Amino acid sequence: MFDSTNVSAIPRTATLLLVYIDGDFVTAPAAAQQFPNARRVPTTTTAAGSLEAQVYDCEKGDGDPQQAASWASRKIALNQRPTIYVERSQWSDVQLALIDLGISLNAVDYGIADWTGVPHLLPGSAFTQYANPPSSGGDYDISLTNGVWPNEPEPDMLAKPACGIVSTPDGKGYYIVAEDGGVFAFGDAPFLDSLPSIGITPAQPIVGMALFVPSSTVVEGYWLVGADGGVFSLPPGKTPFYGAPNT
Repeated sequence: MFDSTNVSAIPRTATLLLVYIDGDFVTAPAAAQQFPNARRVPTTTTAAGSLEAQVYDCEKGDGDPQQAASWASRKIALNQRPTIYVERSQWSDVQLALIDLGISLNAVDYGIADWTGVPHLLPGSAFTQYANPPSSGGDYDISLTNGVWPNEPEPDMLAKPACGIVSTPDGKGYYIVAEDGGVFAFGDAPFLDSLPSIGITPAQPIVGMALFVPSSTVVEGYWLVGADGGVFSLPPGKTPFYGAPNT
């Protein structure tokens, strides 16, 4: 798994990325454009912590252990499994903060930064970040995962009210779209991204959705339209954009 504040530096062969959806170095939109077929794990770096993220970055300079524990508590309340990413030297501080909130240590996954330059997985971690520049060979970090994480699909939970439903061409599945651009796929409908997962907040609520089906009955993308006429093409870089009233 790779992560970097400079998405262009990540090797083109990458299939799993940590992407930042808030904070000083938002990388989710660029990662969606440059790596549309990679699994991109949304990560929050702010004190409050976005609930759209699967990972809370608790490295020095980002959130602290208490803030990470508070975020994890809110995720668990939503029946979602949180992951906290932290330097090895602060791992015990995070665990103590979780215990103080009455959270079982087994209810949380951990990503641990342990920059030895050698691929390894620390016992109890879901992933271990073992290399950062210059030992990684570029302007990026490299992690080894446990082969299971990240095991959460796009959460089937609405953060904002639903505003539409669209059937797949064969009628064996459908999409539900929410006002914040969240997309939820059911049946044979492939999930191909959503606005929250790439760190985009529409200026006005989303009010509709249309499918991009360039050939046969295979859905290859979709368009979301906002109340202000804004159009969002998902996945970015693959579904064409033809213009919008507000551009």
